[in-house]
Amino acid sequence: MHITNAIRVFILLLAGLLLGGADLAWAEMEDQARYDACMTKARQTPEQGLEDGLAWQSLGGGEAAGHCVAMALIGLQDYEEAARRLEALVQNSKSRLELRAALLSQAAQAWTLAGDSARAAGVLKSAQELTPLEPRPYFDRAVALADVKDYKAAVEDLTHALRIDPLWADAMVLRASAYRYLEDFAKARADLDKAFTLAPGHQEGLLERGMLNRLENRPNDARQDWLKAIAINPNTPAADTARANLQILDAQGKTPEK
Repeated sequence: MHITNAIRVFILLLAGLLLGGADLAWAEMEDQARYDACMTKARQTPEQGLEDGLAWQSLGGGEAAGHCVAMALIGLQDYEEAARRLEALVQNSKSRLELRAALLSQAAQAWTLAGDSARAAGVLKSAQELTPLEPRPYFDRAVALADVKDYKAAVEDLTHALRIDPLWADAMVLRASAYRYLEDFAKARADLDKAFTLAPGHQEGLLERGMLNRLENRPNDARQDWLKAIAINPNTPAADTARANLQILDAQGKTPEK
């Protein structure tokens, strides 16, 4: 049975961020209402959002229209085309650095969802250079690096993110996962302990701690963590992963995926 691991759970969460995050604020945009309507369609009915966005773009809708088109393509799961369009927006953009960095982060997330995490990591390096004091590009790049199994580099990026935002529980949980893959269980547990002081009901943290407990031959503790993760919200990728690992834990002679 294939089990989605903790890194892949974060990638699935990124997909939700792409479609559920805040709209970008375009300095040159005059028609805020049109942008809002287009983005709503891009999320809820992406076929219509794509049609509206392309029509608006042909009428001079600029970067805002192009962004709506890219978001609609993500909704249609055409991740590679969405990523290319987002990168093209940045190349031609005259918007402020923070907005360009946000576009690059979205492009990278789309590349990750398209299965090209190496390309995503490169794109996020550019985002880091645009806004070196923003922690998000470091977190996103760590996801991409972990997906190509470069856990040491992922730890370095997450450590940088945590220097900027030392109270970011998500970054601590993801770094714990990377430490686990590097078999540095003490550092993984230290990150999880700190994350739980900030967010006691962190679902992905419980999933991760269960995996760590299983590797350290604490099956009962692993079971309790996975049951708690499911109880928090049973309809999430983290809960699905916890259920799958519980099934394997119950099957004699089998071990949950790292």
